[in-house]
Amino acid sequence: MGRTNQNSDFDALIITDKVCGSHDGNKVAGVLLDVFIYHSSEFTAAID
Repeated sequence: MGRTNQNSDFDALIITDKVCGSHDGNKVAGVLLDVFIYHSSEFTAAID
């Protein structure tokens, strides 16, 4: 089980039709975000 402490980050996945970077590691309200951003065209196969 994960723990939240001063060294923690929050992982997120964003899938979008917009062209943008592939990773964002900014802090929001003092919490490090670890956001991975992918264009929707990279997900062409059906999800099982």
